[in-house]
Amino acid sequence: MALKPPGNASTIALLLSGFWTIMMLLSLIAGHLILAIVLFLHFDQALGMEVLVEKTGLSSLLLWILVAFSILLDGWIFLSGRKNNQDVRRR
Repeated sequence: MALKPPGNASTIALLLSGFWTIMMLLSLIAGHLILAIVLFLHFDQALGMEVLVEKTGLSSLLLWILVAFSILLDGWIFLSGRKNNQDVRRR
């Protein structure tokens, strides 16, 4: 017998899930935006990351970590979607 009736999720679990989703979305947006700006500046003005470091005041390492994290999340989203499709086909 279930401890809670179906559909009654914990408020804390709901808040943590929402917080995690918002943080993932923001990191995806920020990482891709940084990557797009760096690529544009690199090919257009031959500058790259130096402009972003100067304008934002953030370290270059932090900006590259955001880019790497967003690419990692892209891979995770792709692989989990692929796994879900395979699970649907098996049924």
